[in-house]
Formats: sequence, C-alpha cells, structure tokens
Amino acid sequence: MGKRSLSIGIFVILFSMFVYAQSLIVTVYPDFVARGSTLYINIDPTGEFYNTAYIYKEEGANDVHVDSIPLDCEEHCSRQMQIEKVIPIEWEPGDYYVTIFDYYIKNYNKSHYEYTCKHISNL
Repeated sequence: MGKRSLSIGIFVILFSMFVYAQSLIVTVYPDFVARGSTLYINIDPTGEFYNTAYIYKEEGANDVHVDSIPLDCEEHCSRQMQIEKVIPIEWEPGDYYVTIFDYYIKNYNKSHYEYTCKHISNL
C-alpha cells in the first residue's frame, strides 16, 4: 500500500469517526408494541438536540403527528436519557416513528416501530 492510499484510508476512518461522534442516536424498543404497553425511547447524543420528541403515524406522503413528548431539559438538550411512553388504546394500528431534531445535522432523526391492535393479555 502506498503513502497516498494509506493517507486516504486514514482520512476516511477519521472522517467517519467525526461524523458518527456528532450524530444523535435515537432507538426505540420493543419494535412492536400493543395497546397499553410501554414504548422505551433511548436518546444517546454526542451533540445537542431539541427538547421535544415527536411521534408520527406513517400515512404515505402525509404522515400524521399523534403526540409530542417534552423532554426534561432546556431548549438545547445534550445528555443521554430514556423516555417511557404508554401507548394509548385509541391509537390506530400501523407504523409509527419517533423523531427528534438534531442540531448538528440540522434535521430530524427518526426511529421506527409498529403498533398493533392487540391487548397485552392477548399477546
């Protein structure tokens, strides 16, 4: 491997580490939830994010906002946290996602999950 290839390889690795280190990681579990069950939302930041999580139901080109969850921080949050959201029985079954604004990428970060119509006792 020549010096140029080595330099390019090191640049790619360092650039990838920089981009990854600045990203907001939002994970939700479980992937499938039922009426009355709890959805856990983990936020693992290395930068700042907005103080509200939004939940949308996927509806093709016109997704529907179904809930907003205020986070326990000022307008710009920067600490790791876990949110618990009990799924209301009134929600329609379907595919949903949680989204939080990431100030570093200047865009929303999405994490998907599916809500089923079954009660916990029927699972």
